[in-house]
Amino acid sequence: MKNLKKILRNIFGVICLIIGVIGGFIPFLQGWIFVLIGFLLLDFAKKEEWEAKVLKFLKKTKLGHKLATLWENIKHKHKKTIEEKDNSSIKDMYKQLKEEKK
Repeated sequence: MKNLKKILRNIFGVICLIIGVIGGFIPFLQGWIFVLIGFLLLDFAKKEEWEAKVLKFLKKTKLGHKLATLWENIKHKHKKTIEEKDNSSIKDMYKQLKEEKK
């Protein structure tokens, strides 16, 4: 079941990447959003290396530097949840967010 979930997640990630690349050529579709979503969904061995290269590339521009810094802050803040890959931690985060909204 766990492998099936990983396979489906990777397939959906690839679909989002394809939509993102196509969206880069179509003016009314924001392709970069789908590329980011696709990259987040993909799960492969050298993902951390690719992520570091993309962040390094992004930091060359003013807006890209802000986005890269935001990404690193979010990742650092939720490092425990990302490493555990435990659904209970994610559910606890959602509960906390709902309580903060009230």
